[in-house]
Amino acid sequence: MPSPLPPTHAISSCDAERDRLAIEAAGLGVWELDLSSGRITWNAQMFALYRLPEGKKPPSFETWLSHC
Repeated sequence: MPSPLPPTHAISSCDAERDRLAIEAAGLGVWELDLSSGRITWNAQMFALYRLPEGKKPPSFETWLSHC
């Protein structure tokens, strides 16, 4: 009997698209921190919220945290 659920990757891509649309509609800034490398990634709205030019390297997590 076939599984009634779609493959996991189909759920993930739908969830990701829904999340992207919700984040965009709400104007949320989103950031990710790679704990192994310390690399931070910001979405375009994070740059706008902090009035930084998009594409500029985000501040370190420690610098960002010190301003909160």
